Amino acid sequence: MQRKGGQGRVSIDNSTPLRIWQSECIPILGKLAATLAILERSMLGGPAALISASDQFSAVVAESVPWLVGHRCPVGDIDVVLARLFHSVASLSVALGNEARRQAGPDLKVVNQEFETVMCLVRETWTLMCEHAGN
Repeated sequence: MQRKGGQGRVSIDNSTPLRIWQSECIPILGKLAATLAILERSMLGGPAALISASDQFSAVVAESVPWLVGHRCPVGDIDVVLARLFHSVASLSVALGNEARRQAGPDLKVVNQEFETVMCLVRETWTLMCEHAGN
């Protein structure tokens, strides 16, 4: 860390563990964001679209969680939110599969609630990452 002028503010340079961790984590969050965008566009596409999205979210979780477990964030608050986020992504994946298989057809209210929960956690994650990035 280095101090800026007489302002008493501390800035974090690009070589800090947090910056390195963020640069490695951002592609994971990018894949999640892309998958969420696909789901948002295809939510009304019926059971086949929901099954496909469920499979995509399962793949994102399977790829991301081992990396996150092995690469803890230097900021504990971010680790906590990421754990909640990927738990919610796994729940969304299960919900999508369950709703796609419902005899009466998918309950889009359930799908939307799970989707909104994940979106809130994505926003919370980005907010924390930005707050801790240093200026």
